[in-house]
Amino acid sequence: MKYTISISVLATLASAHMIMEYPQPFGGVIQDPLSAANFPCQNSGGAYTVVKTAIWEAGQSYAVNFTGSAVHGSGSCQFSITTDEFPDPKSQWKVLQSYVGGCPTDDAEVMANNDNLPADAGNKLRLKKFPVEIPSDLPAGRYTFAWSWLNRIGNREFYMNCAPVEIRSESDKDAAAVLDPLPDMFVLNLPDKQCSNTEGQDFVYPNPGQKLFQHPNAEAGADLGNSAVAAKSNEAPYTAGCATMTLMGAGAGTLGTPAAPTSPPNLPADIPYGGQADAPADSPAVTPSATPPANTGGMFAPGASPTPTPSPTPEQPETPEEPETPEEPTPPADTTPTPTPSPEQPTTPEEPTENSPPAADAVPCDTDGAIVCIGSSQFGVCNWGYAVPQALAAGTVCAENSIKAAERRRSVQYAPGHIHRRRGRRHGARFQARRSL
Repeated sequence: MKYTISISVLATLASAHMIMEYPQPFGGVIQDPLSAANFPCQNSGGAYTVVKTAIWEAGQSYAVNFTGSAVHGSGSCQFSITTDEFPDPKSQWKVLQSYVGGCPTDDAEVMANNDNLPADAGNKLRLKKFPVEIPSDLPAGRYTFAWSWLNRIGNREFYMNCAPVEIRSESDKDAAAVLDPLPDMFVLNLPDKQCSNTEGQDFVYPNPGQKLFQHPNAEAGADLGNSAVAAKSNEAPYTAGCATMTLMGAGAGTLGTPAAPTSPPNLPADIPYGGQADAPADSPAVTPSATPPANTGGMFAPGASPTPTPSPTPEQPETPEEPETPEEPTPPADTTPTPTPSPEQPTTPEEPTENSPPAADAVPCDTDGAIVCIGSSQFGVCNWGYAVPQALAAGTVCAENSIKAAERRRSVQYAPGHIHRRRGRRHGARFQARRSL
């Protein structure tokens, strides 16, 4: 497989590495890949420092996001969980979701050029948010959540950040029974010359689980050994340690029982993905009480309402007794109310998209956040490549991928004087005809 590495990748290969921003990782995490000595979670055997614990509810999805600029042309990643509050090499990690390509960004320019993001404030908008769903029957307790990443371009590395999470749940099931059917986290490149994935490929996990998202522009591949690099050094492919390294995510092969929750019951859980914001509930900019009520009448364009008040219709002129070709009507004085300017487009919050339809009737689309007209009576907002049909509000139409107030039809009206003149001419003609008789 042919690929190129841009100069910007080489220039920033060891700077501004990616790190998970939400949920908040354990303290002391550095923006570097792991080594065998600090697996898992960049912990070398010392005590964990809890900066902040995310509070998640079973059955909800939460948007995981990142910071940094060295995205290495994208790559593949997994989101996993363990029942251990403070993990060690014996901890068993179970995969909740796997992504092939497009992680931690699916920026088209980055993926096409095998590039990094510029190290500026704007790159935040080009990083992807990943909605991760927590099993609905996972019991309450304190767990550890992890993101692991195999970069596409650059040194063969394994990144992993871990964060403390507390799950709230009404389930009485055993955590091990719920998580055990899920696949174990897949590990490579610890170290790379023992077992590595091939540069230039978005690695395809051998057992990604049921929730697999593969980006349409992924350079998918599952070759181990990084044979091109090995060949340059006249070495055999780096696969000697694969038999044991790839199983490191399984730990000792046993899931435990999570510690009991410690947060006060009245402390609100973090806001799930699709809520007001993809951020913790105690963010100063967002409060749970600000949640708007559900809109049961479809999305309305600004200025439109569910039941628009019709304009009064002027009386129609009397129909002539006999059909005849009317003279060119004199336009009446313009008494029609000035039409309301076309409403602005509704603003929708940025939401990351997945590569599978969110609903059976979802329509594919290209530009996230854009309005998509669906037939004559529905529209959708493009979100991660799909728009879910929604009913248009009464009094609005969707045309050219924008929502507008519907135009009212106007009837042609004749000026009263014009009608009377026509009648006078017609009656006068009849009177002259009678006199001639």
